[in-house]
Amino acid sequence: MSDPAKPITPAEAEVAKRASVPDVMIQIFNDLIVMNLDGQDAIIDITHVFEALKKAGHSAGDAAANGWLKSINTIYAEVGWTVRYEDNGAQQLIIFRKPTVSK
Repeated sequence: MSDPAKPITPAEAEVAKRASVPDVMIQIFNDLIVMNLDGQDAIIDITHVFEALKKAGHSAGDAAANGWLKSINTIYAEVGWTVRYEDNGAQQLIIFRKPTVSK
């Protein structure tokens, strides 16, 4: 007989959600950050993410339905980036900012 199911804790849910983001999504963001890094910030147009996903055999719908884009903020914040989203009506941008080093 198996153990009864237990509710997932918030921490377990967060770990499981991050783990559900495929490696290809992380690699796409890594590549785009490197290509777009200009000093303190890397500014990424979301359409470039969707184009790279399509080339990798995924769709924007996959990313939205599975919450991959929402998880990116947490994943990159955990390794030191400040991540913010901007939507000016014409473009949706994801901005990655390097941590400020105190002198």
